[in-house]
Amino acid sequence: MKVHNNYLLTIAFGIGASVYIFSILNVPTQTGGESLSPLEPFFNTTQAYILPVSDPSNFPIAYSDAGKPVISAKAALVYDLNSDRILFSRNPRTKLPVASLTKLVTALVVREYTDLREEVIVPKEAVRVDKEKQDLFANETLTTEQLLTVMLVGSSNDAAYALSSHVASKGINFVEAMNRKAMEIGMTESQFIDPAGLDDKGYSTAQDIAKLLKRALRDNVIQEILITPAVSLGDRQFKNTNQLLDSINNIQGGKTGNTETALGCMVLSVDIGNRRDTIITVVLGSRGRFEETQILVNWALTSHRWE
Repeated sequence: MKVHNNYLLTIAFGIGASVYIFSILNVPTQTGGESLSPLEPFFNTTQAYILPVSDPSNFPIAYSDAGKPVISAKAALVYDLNSDRILFSRNPRTKLPVASLTKLVTALVVREYTDLREEVIVPKEAVRVDKEKQDLFANETLTTEQLLTVMLVGSSNDAAYALSSHVASKGINFVEAMNRKAMEIGMTESQFIDPAGLDDKGYSTAQDIAKLLKRALRDNVIQEILITPAVSLGDRQFKNTNQLLDSINNIQGGKTGNTETALGCMVLSVDIGNRRDTIITVVLGSRGRFEETQILVNWALTSHRWE
């Protein structure tokens, strides 16, 4: 009888533990006031968790009295790389135009289909494509690397179109390649229409943009370009559009975007070295993209401890 009772107790304990674990895994969580599925691709939004035994010293834990960052962006995100968790979000899956953040996808497609030393003859159709600013001259010859640098540092629309034209000359539909690349990354809620992000019918989400930067920074060439302060082509000077390069330490990379419809957009990756971790911030639809990105970085560092 004693053996039988112990057997029943063991079964009961097992059932209870299974129910408890199932209930934890299926409780929707709140990040920035929005309920998200804990099974979302790429991100795990559950904020309360057991620290892994193997590396317990660099995971962010929010202070109990930590408030939320005060920003006006339509969508925003703070993502922690080590824990693969969203620390803060506002409308993370709302589809919005992302302007020149699109050029990160363009860069990845160019890296896949070209060599940095390839020469590109700039077609006249790629000059002054936004009808406002001319960065290139028709029929000038530049390397893929030069055009990538001008596109990402100076956010040149002309360079984006020159590169897409060059890839298309190889028989590749560039926009289709962009959207295939996005799907490979896991950007399931994005649609790109042109290589520069000029057409605001294209869209993405804060969550997808964080995935995009994480993937782009795996390419050492792209990563180095993104933190280059300035570049020149002859007498043409292109300063990095990322104004935070001088005000935030240990930036790994970032990209800006802005159109009349999209408003200010920005994605940024920051290495918080003393805590051996990295965060990615995203703001979309902001009227103060640099200020609000700075707010998100400061908030992440001051409202969390790393244990």
